[in-house]
Amino acid sequence: MKGRKISLPIGGKLAQVTINQLVKVSLRTKDVSEAKERHRKASAALDDVWEAIRSGPKPLSFKQIQALAGEFYRL
Repeated sequence: MKGRKISLPIGGKLAQVTINQLVKVSLRTKDVSEAKERHRKASAALDDVWEAIRSGPKPLSFKQIQALAGEFYRL
């Protein structure tokens, strides 16, 4: 995973982060309570990324495939 880029939610926006030995990103605030909340959300998103990597790709249902095809068609 080292060198791959992922997106983490920081303050209502997505921040692009490169994975190294550590994953570091600015929380873009000086307010301590806001920083704690942003850290909680970013950490939860990072945990989701690690879990997705560990479990690998999952098969899609027919309904999910149709939904993705519709989005692709609209684009």
